[in-house]
Amino acid sequence: MFLIRQAHSTDIEQILHIWLEASIQAHHFIPIHFWQEQLDNMRNVYLPMAENYVIVSKCNILGFASLLKTDISTEYFLAALFVAPAFQGQGFGSKLLKFTQQQSTALDLQVYTENTTAVQFYHHHGFQIVKASVDEYTQHAQLDLRWTMQ
Repeated sequence: MFLIRQAHSTDIEQILHIWLEASIQAHHFIPIHFWQEQLDNMRNVYLPMAENYVIVSKCNILGFASLLKTDISTEYFLAALFVAPAFQGQGFGSKLLKFTQQQSTALDLQVYTENTTAVQFYHHHGFQIVKASVDEYTQHAQLDLRWTMQ
């Protein structure tokens, strides 16, 4: 049994732990210190500016999603979707993504090209490539993806 709910301020440390652990695992091609150096920005800038949702089972946060509003009120930028590595592959990421899709008519996101598992995951859920670029912070290739309600 699981529940998806809006994140509370008391969830932040668990969210940050999941983000760091999952980022290091998914982005093995980027040095670990990059992610460690981003923790303060996640805590003080990125999470506070987003609508954050957590997926919870038995009081444990299994993952989270962060949405940013765009200029169009029914569209969002999916800034983050992470599931704790111990709970990956069990459908929790799909449940979180479907929840975010229910909140909007369109979702945009960026994903590193080398994160092939995530690229396949988003393609499976109806996202299409909009463009390819290079991340200015890491210099790694990334894809801009978009999903629109059918």
